[in-house]
Amino acid sequence: MDEDFGYRRQICEAGLNRPANSGYDVNGKTMAQVKSTPWDKWWASAPVGPSPPYRTIASLERTRSERELMARWSNLRKGIVLEAACGSAWHSMILAQRDCYVIGLDLSIAALRLARSLYTQSQLDRNLDTVLADIHAMPFRDCIFDLVFNQGVLEHFDDQTSVIGEMFRVLRKGSIAISIVPNLLFLWDHLIRLTMSLLSKVHLGVGWPFGHETPMTARRLRLLFEISGFSVLDMDGVCPVLPPLYLRKRLADRMALLRSLVMVTRSMERSSRRVKMLFGQEVAIKAQKPCF
Repeated sequence: MDEDFGYRRQICEAGLNRPANSGYDVNGKTMAQVKSTPWDKWWASAPVGPSPPYRTIASLERTRSERELMARWSNLRKGIVLEAACGSAWHSMILAQRDCYVIGLDLSIAALRLARSLYTQSQLDRNLDTVLADIHAMPFRDCIFDLVFNQGVLEHFDDQTSVIGEMFRVLRKGSIAISIVPNLLFLWDHLIRLTMSLLSKVHLGVGWPFGHETPMTARRLRLLFEISGFSVLDMDGVCPVLPPLYLRKRLADRMALLRSLVMVTRSMERSSRRVKMLFGQEVAIKAQKPCF
């Protein structure tokens, strides 16, 4: 098993413009020469532990749903995985547990440090290497990875086809890309953004913490991947429609009359995949790079 794993690592390092195990430096730059990003502050404040670095019950629910989707859509074992703009790389941990070799790429040093800490605490540190680089120009040769994945990434860029094109380039022919983005039609997010915006204007120190975002519909996400050369295999929604599950549970605990509503809405979401994909919190896509 160790020989096989070492062979996969050598394949990936041969596809890099520099060795993967040289840590955070890239293209000859040291950590001291790399400028900090706005995301460094966010990731530096994230809790370190074997659980995802979530801050609310809502984000914990969403993250669990995302991992369930990953487990359902990818049966990859002993493959080479890229999480592009990985953050803590927590989502890819389920693949590392299947003895996949994970490369976590991000532009935030704090995020990569957190990823290393999480994998070390889970005794999966040998399955992870980190690369400090820009997702628009990833330092990999063509056709290296068996799976490329990201969550909560594409919405931060105006040139989304450029990012998807890079994902397409580094993916092996016939292999899979999975991407998850916020859903434009998830009404609760618009309400939260409006509330945070109003609070920030009255100087309460509360604002939208994730910078520029452009949520998408399922139709637009599919179009972007098809334009970039992918064949779309599947699409799905992530998390409940209305209201969020964590809120329904809290209300149901206090109001017995709402318990039946909770059961009905959950049943609707499970039975109607299309409803969840159209109006859920996030929309996900599974796409394949053609074999020819």
